[in-house]
Amino acid sequence: MKKLSILIMLMCMIMFSSVAFAAEETNESALVDETEAVTTQVEEVLNQTEPLLTGEASGAFGDIHKKVLMLTEEAFDYLLTGDEQMKQEFLEEYASLVEDYAAFEKVIDLNSEKASDLKVAYDEMVAATDAMGVAAEKMFASYEANNTVVLEDVVAFEKEVDIATEKAEVIWDLDDDIDEVMTIQTAYSWLSSILLEAIEESYAYPVLGDVKEKEDAMAKFAEFDDILAIAETDNPDVSFEDIKTVKADLLQKAETFFAAYEANGSVSAEDLEPFEAAVESFGDLFVKSPKMVVPSDAATVNLTEESDSAVNTTV
Repeated sequence: MKKLSILIMLMCMIMFSSVAFAAEETNESALVDETEAVTTQVEEVLNQTEPLLTGEASGAFGDIHKKVLMLTEEAFDYLLTGDEQMKQEFLEEYASLVEDYAAFEKVIDLNSEKASDLKVAYDEMVAATDAMGVAAEKMFASYEANNTVVLEDVVAFEKEVDIATEKAEVIWDLDDDIDEVMTIQTAYSWLSSILLEAIEESYAYPVLGDVKEKEDAMAKFAEFDDILAIAETDNPDVSFEDIKTVKADLLQKAETFFAAYEANGSVSAEDLEPFEAAVESFGDLFVKSPKMVVPSDAATVNLTEESDSAVNTTV
């Protein structure tokens, strides 16, 4: 009987050890699975929070976005004034877009999984700018042949411009982190982008004769104030007086030539000249060689240096 008890005890010990070992293996397996799951979740979070565009890529894409808007301004300026220099500037800068595309594509992996949506929007933007060039040639040719603007051709041109800028905004939206504090670099670039859009709509108003273009221009000037308020809140020690002054000047000059157009049914070179001068001044300060001064240390900062977003359109 004693031997039987010992045998039963040994069997129980063996069974307990087996169960404990199995449980340990199960726990280890569960721990491995849990660790892998957490790692995957962390990677997903990092992919979601890490900007799609590095500072360098952001600056390169910003150059493309700004140039598209500047091209539109030059095209409409030519139609309003007949100034051949404006047409020549358009053609030269449009041709240089190829270099801007190459610079952007060099600093971003468009074939990566996380950039798949961005690549779709980018390809659509490039296609729109290609179509924009074709539409511009036709628009210029009909203008020169008839010595007047052919509305149908202008509408076709602006349609491609709108597609290109909409796709640019999609790209900025994909890159945007709504919880991120707006940096000074981002603020200046964003505000500059809004003013470029306001300028484009301002030129389009007398070219198309559509009051909606005027309304869109005024809406952009108002949007500037909204974004400025956010920038000032996020950067309380920074003065944005320089670009605020430029915006006020552009708005005042735009309203003046709007009034002349509405009174006369057309815009003369004299009517447009003050606005053109304001646009040129803005371009020199904030677009062609964008720089700013940070009041805290009076250091000059180039806006094309690394930042979270070079030109943005959403918070």
